[in-house]
This record gives sequence, structure tokens and C-alpha cells, in this order.
Amino acid sequence: MYIFMANFKLKEYWKRLGVYQGIVLFLVVMFASNFFWKLTVSGDENGLEASFLGVDLSVLFGGMCYHLSWVVHKIYDLLGVQTSLFETTIRHLNGQGITIVWGCNGIKQSFIFTMIMLFARGPMKHKLWFIPLGLLCVYLINVSRLLFLTYIVRDYPNSFEFWHSGVTKYLFYGLIFLMWVFWNDYLLPRFREVKKS
Repeated sequence: MYIFMANFKLKEYWKRLGVYQGIVLFLVVMFASNFFWKLTVSGDENGLEASFLGVDLSVLFGGMCYHLSWVVHKIYDLLGVQTSLFETTIRHLNGQGITIVWGCNGIKQSFIFTMIMLFARGPMKHKLWFIPLGLLCVYLINVSRLLFLTYIVRDYPNSFEFWHSGVTKYLFYGLIFLMWVFWNDYLLPRFREVKKS
């Protein structure tokens, strides 16, 4: 009886949230995914080694770090900015640069975005194309973030921690939130209109 009453109260509270249900669901899934990640994924703090529940995933995480450092280096070449690349470290001519480690390769953000979309409202058939499109956006956001961080440390090396852990980290999650808003507030109503007609 008690379980039934608690379930009824939860449903009542859920209904009261009204238009905020989606935002609450977004936040719950985001924090739960982040918590799950922290419990199950571990790695070398400043390196490329990572594991999931003890299973070595260094090839995946390290491979992504090498790929991203190569992409950032090549983009700088195309822009005419001279940098050197050694493994996953990109340096400017003045010696300042960044090293891309397993925690900065965007895999965590890709996982969180995927979880958010899997739990979001809407038809799975549309999620099957929106999730890969969103993962491409997460990848491009991360490349842009790494380009910015590499550029900013050239002249302001002491500001790296502020931009890395403060601004760009939260901006990254803010952009993931905007992708969810686009799905929830723009695409989802259109799917419903098409279904009705």
C-alpha cells in the first residue's frame, strides 16, 4: 500500500512540473550519466590509458586523442599558424601548447549526449538519425574547444585552467543542452504535426 501511495505522489509531483518536465528529465539523465561515468570509467590523469570496469579501453581513448591532436594541428596548418605535433601534444613556436589526454577527447560528452537523447521524449525512428547528427556536433564542438585552448595558451599560458575547467567545460554542456532544446522544442512538435496529418 505504501509503495502505491509513494508512486501516486511521484506521479502527482511529475504532473505539477508541467512544461518543466523535460528540463528536469534532462538534468536527471545528465547527472546520472555523469555519475555512472565517474563510477565505471577511470584512467591515467595525464595520459591516454583508460578503462571501463577494469576492461582496458586505452586503444579507443588514446586513438581518439591522437586523432584530435592531428586534426587540431592540421587546422592550424591550414590557417597558417605554425605548430608542432608530438604524439598528443601541440605546441606553438614559443613552446606553449596543450596535451590532449583521455579525459579531453569528447567521449564522455558523447556518452552523456547519447543517454540524454535515448531518454528524451520522441519517436526512436527520429532519434536514430538525430543522435549521430548530435554526435557529429559534439565532435565539432570539442575540436573547436581544443583549437581555442591551444590558441589561448600561446599568449596566455597561465589562463589555461580558467578556460579549460571553467569556461569551455560548461560551455560544452550548455551546447549539448541547446541541442536537446532544439530536439524538444523545435523538432518534436513537428514530428507530432506530421503524425496528425
